[in-house]
Amino acid sequence: MPSTPDSWGRVSAVIVTHNSAEVIEPCLKSVARAPEVIVVDNASADTTVETVESLHRPAVIVTIADNLGYGAAANEGFNRATREFLLLINPDAALEDQALERLIAAADRYQTAGILAPRLVDSVGQAQRSHDASLFARDAMARKRTDPDPEGDVSAEFLSGAVMLLRKKAVDQTGGFDPTIFLYYEDDDLCLRLREKGWSLVLVPEAVAHHIGGASEPWSLQSHWSGNWHMGWSRLYLENKHRGAKALRKEALRACLRYAGRSLVHLLRFDRVKFERNFARLCGSIGYLLGFKGRGF
Repeated sequence: MPSTPDSWGRVSAVIVTHNSAEVIEPCLKSVARAPEVIVVDNASADTTVETVESLHRPAVIVTIADNLGYGAAANEGFNRATREFLLLINPDAALEDQALERLIAAADRYQTAGILAPRLVDSVGQAQRSHDASLFARDAMARKRTDPDPEGDVSAEFLSGAVMLLRKKAVDQTGGFDPTIFLYYEDDDLCLRLREKGWSLVLVPEAVAHHIGGASEPWSLQSHWSGNWHMGWSRLYLENKHRGAKALRKEALRACLRYAGRSLVHLLRFDRVKFERNFARLCGSIGYLLGFKGRGF
């Protein structure tokens, strides 16, 4: 890894937070060597800002009074970054030792890579899905499947947004995340647009990051409903954006039938959590069709 001595000097770390005080300490420690750490706080009601100030005083903290959504907040960080690479990392994720150096070394090997990502593992070391087929190809694949562990770097169609090393000139060329998407599928959209511009996506499995998953903000009934509503909305938005009205109608019918059926089954089983998850996705899908904005429900 010839770039190791100055790898961190080439990176601006960007962290988007929302009520993330309880999980952010390992994340901040893992990026402590970055000369530029930008934390964009999306209207936290807890002590996230104070926690960041106490743990990482040199960090640039951008406080947003009204929650902009993940992608728009990340763009705020990107716009303030000055380094060659942008390390976008969720507050519930943390890099292992040498992960950043390995990502930078891979970026130097693959000059057309717009995004490079580490292999993700959970808190006990179990593998998480770090890369995948593109959004529209995944529909034809089994939802639960076991992929073989990669033996080397992978040219991927999709990389998880939990931890990403982005080449800033690629982000500048594509405009970053689509701010219309409030939550979910914003990483799919960015991967699709980068590939359309000729950039490649590379998984670097020798670089490892820990990711709790779903812990960037505390669980609550409101966050559970909101997240699933946006999942339904955003999926149809991407269908229309990338494949047009005909594909949207087909996907909307499929989604509404699926979520309505599942909602009924879980209602009859008195499974409140699964009922609310599927009913919220149904409402988000219908909300998109009725013209609701991504932030409204």
